Amino acid sequence: FDLRIYVLVTSFNPLETFVYHEGFARLSTRRYSTDADTVADKYVHLTNYSIQKGNQGSFGVDLDNPLAKAEVGTEGGGTKVSLSYLAKHLRASQGVDFHGGVWPKIRTLILKSLAAVESEIPHCPSAFELFGYDVLIDSDLKPWLIEVNASPSLARESVLDDRIKVALLRDIVKVVDPLPFDRTALARVMERRAAPRRSSRSAASNGKQALEADLNAILRGRRPRRYGVLPKELGGFEPLAPHTPEFEEVMRVKRQTTRNQLE
Repeated sequence: FDLRIYVLVTSFNPLETFVYHEGFARLSTRRYSTDADTVADKYVHLTNYSIQKGNQGSFGVDLDNPLAKAEVGTEGGGTKVSLSYLAKHLRASQGVDFHGGVWPKIRTLILKSLAAVESEIPHCPSAFELFGYDVLIDSDLKPWLIEVNASPSLARESVLDDRIKVALLRDIVKVVDPLPFDRTALARVMERRAAPRRSSRSAASNGKQALEADLNAILRGRRPRRYGVLPKELGGFEPLAPHTPEFEEVMRVKRQTTRNQLE
């Protein structure tokens, strides 16, 4: 199996990001094997639901199959189980503390991947992006990043999809908190600011005080949340950056590595 983790980035350069507490473990419908004869068998080596759903009718009911005891709809569906159920299953079957031992490593992995590219992505204060992280856990409980998907599929093909993805979308809106605005006021401001500037007085009308007045009119006195200030509601999201110990450590290592390369 591998994991699908949802990560919301509300700012690059500087980095501000959140990870969703719920997601999926995506299972292969045939038992994993390192036998060379299975290399071409996509039902052994690829966990994508778009592939595995073509073979879910032959899904094994082995006792170590997490779906065997998962409650359909709330814990399992199709060829996937929820992260929360996977954590429960791993603790019961193997004594693995997913939230205490594995999840912190996944948080750091996500931060490292974002810190590596943050300076290459322009600052876009009016944008956000949801990423789908595909993560593999090895036998030593070390997470490995397979790939990062921009705009991951939010298709709902099972009751489990409905439960997790609908809540995810609602919580994204809570975190982003898009402000209502006055369209008439916006059109009026844009028309005025697009007009030719014929005098210094006209230029002054587009200064800082005028900008504040225009924003008050357009946003009805409200202001967007500032970078680094926690949203009023997080829903199922956990802050990753800034102002977390993991973020501070990742950035410290990044600065040190960059300094060493320059020297």
